[in-house]
Amino acid sequence: MFSGLLIILVPLIVGYLIPLRHKAALQLINRLLSWIVYLILFFMGISLAFLDNLASNLVAIFHYFRRQYYDYFIV
Repeated sequence: MFSGLLIILVPLIVGYLIPLRHKAALQLINRLLSWIVYLILFFMGISLAFLDNLASNLVAIFHYFRRQYYDYFIV
């Protein structure tokens, strides 16, 4: 738990402490971060593909949501 918090907070703090004004470097960092997000989403999709009974779990979540919040969406 603590290591996960450090993985998030340390790069955040270091990123704020290092001033970077070069437009090309900022564009490169932006592009790299976008690709990292795509990579994370890809691995999340792969891990979802290997879950057992994914469809039945999604149906159960849908039924729970419908029971809990059905009154809020009736027009």
